[in-house]
Amino acid sequence: MILLFIIGIPIVLALVWAFVSDGKLIDHQTLRKNTMENIKDDNYSRVFTSSEYASKIFFDEKKKKFKIANISLEDLNDKNVSPTIKEYSFDDIADVEIVIDNKTLTKVSKGETALGATIGGAVGGGVGAIIGGGTASSSAQEFIKSIHLRITVEDYDNPYHDIAFFSGVFYDPDLKTAHKKSSPEVQKAIKEIDTWFRYFKLAMRDAAKVAH
Repeated sequence: MILLFIIGIPIVLALVWAFVSDGKLIDHQTLRKNTMENIKDDNYSRVFTSSEYASKIFFDEKKKKFKIANISLEDLNDKNVSPTIKEYSFDDIADVEIVIDNKTLTKVSKGETALGATIGGAVGGGVGAIIGGGTASSSAQEFIKSIHLRITVEDYDNPYHDIAFFSGVFYDPDLKTAHKKSSPEVQKAIKEIDTWFRYFKLAMRDAAKVAH
């Protein structure tokens, strides 16, 4: 038994080293992180980088503009990462929604009030109150895998952008994990997405005022 254990150690170490050296544990996320950190623009007052370093939002309420840098899913594991960068005016926003585990939690569209249980309606509570609210679906969901802000824009080439605020991914996009709603990671993401949903909701209102 001891002999088998001793023989097995080098094999396990070799497998771990092969996994790491292939970049599946470290390199891909580090490359994306470095790429996003190098994309800077002082002309925007607010910036957010997605949890898996695949997207970055630049937002400025005075200029009434925002732009999104994005690394496509096809390029997530590519060592020669080349993100696309698109700039939009507030008037280009068609709708914005919070998507949790591939289900829309709340949404607001151009020219409309928010649908269903909205952050705007949950004054003082925000998205955290909705997730932990009294509905059967929300109370039954104890674990969360992903929290995204989906921004739909009037752009036929890139009609929508999904920005991950929590993806449950630590090293590799293929490894999904779920966290409890009460975990620090999820609570941090909830506060951040609540804030950014409000930014875009206000941006849509500003665009509507200018239009009228």
